[in-house]
Amino acid sequence: MKMEIFRAGTHTDGAGNTRAYTNADLDKIAASYNPTVHEAPVVIGHPKDNSPAWGWVKSLQRQGSALFAELKDLVPEFVTCVKNGMYKKRSIALYPDMSLRHVGFLGGMPPAVKGLADIAFAANDNSTVIEFMDCEQANVYQRIGRMFSGLRDYFIEKFGMDIADKVLPSWDIDGLKAIQANDDTNPVSPSFSEGGSMPTVEELQGQLAAKTAEVATQAKTITDLQAKVGQFSESSTAQATEIVALKTENATLKTTMANTEATARKTEHLAFCENLVKEGRLAPALKDTMIAQLEIAHHASTGTFAEGVAKPVDALRAALAVAPKILQFAEVATAAAAGGMSGKAGEQLGALATAKLQQEGNRERSYAWAFAEAQKERPDLALAYESEVRG
Repeated sequence: MKMEIFRAGTHTDGAGNTRAYTNADLDKIAASYNPTVHEAPVVIGHPKDNSPAWGWVKSLQRQGSALFAELKDLVPEFVTCVKNGMYKKRSIALYPDMSLRHVGFLGGMPPAVKGLADIAFAANDNSTVIEFMDCEQANVYQRIGRMFSGLRDYFIEKFGMDIADKVLPSWDIDGLKAIQANDDTNPVSPSFSEGGSMPTVEELQGQLAAKTAEVATQAKTITDLQAKVGQFSESSTAQATEIVALKTENATLKTTMANTEATARKTEHLAFCENLVKEGRLAPALKDTMIAQLEIAHHASTGTFAEGVAKPVDALRAALAVAPKILQFAEVATAAAAGGMSGKAGEQLGALATAKLQQEGNRERSYAWAFAEAQKERPDLALAYESEVRG
């Protein structure tokens, strides 16, 4: 929605200051408006804190000798009040640099700028006005800025920078301190509402005292919350440490159990294979290889198998248990019986066994071991010897 808010001409503000405003002044007001830096609110009257906002100024534009504002996000209740004639007049407020501070809608107070175009909400007539701050108010804001600056320094020393930034932001204080007193050629801020009045120093100091008490209460609340957060953090840290310890202990127990199970399983494989060797179903030289194969079959048995289908390790053990007997690597001959062996194969194996026992490092071993080793080294003689023994 677009409406006229100010006109070029000679106007007297609420503080009694009279000044001539030209089209160049209107261009300056329009050109300086940047909603990304300060979005001027639509307010009722001329509140000191620009609150509450009943809408916002989207843009400014001079047309002829009039300044127009495009409004947005107007509150429906406010629009209804304007349509009903509760706020038929309007006024603007400017900062010392001639930038727009807010657009104020007035009730019974007449505006200083007469003859502005009607507002086109619907069929209702509405008018407009303006406001500035005067020199005395600027000096008061300077004093308030200094007092808030000292209060902020106290909060920084007492509670730290984070809390100070939350309750007394430095940019707000800098904004107060940036307001300069007017000179003869650059009036600071007149009020273009007839009968406008500025708050007294005593009123502002009372507001400052109330704000100081409010800030102190907020700071105490923040301190209490920080203490609770600290306690919660300590408790959470202790719980996290305990959880990590439990996870580590659990992992250690799982590793220990896995190692124990692996040791027991390999012992079982060893006993099974030694029994196969004893029965003549497995060559001694293949015992270690078969133990490794049984372990591989065990790990392959961890999946899901259909009903009636044996797991790989069970199938392998069952097949080995009924395997036919192979060469007799057990103790077939003894040292005492070696001399009475018949057949060329037996004699040759006996000679090999005797020679092996005479080698360095084998003198403490048994003849049975030497004879078995001779059969491993000469499987052709072992086969011939088996035929000789069976006749």
